[in-house]
Amino acid sequence: MPTTKRGRKRLFQPQIYKLRFTIERTFPWLDKFKRLLIRFERRDLYFLTAHFIAFTLINLRHILIA
Repeated sequence: MPTTKRGRKRLFQPQIYKLRFTIERTFPWLDKFKRLLIRFERRDLYFLTAHFIAFTLINLRHILIA
């Protein structure tokens, strides 16, 4: 007689997993920007602005290639 597993049944949705993989993939792309890899800025606003510029360049590159 097989026993049932205890606890909550795991929820797996391929769409959510694909989105998570896409988000996790952006972290190595950010490592190409040395200013963000080693934090040179002392103010949080400048660091956040550098992140926005990096994300803009990453997205622009993929929009122009596609």
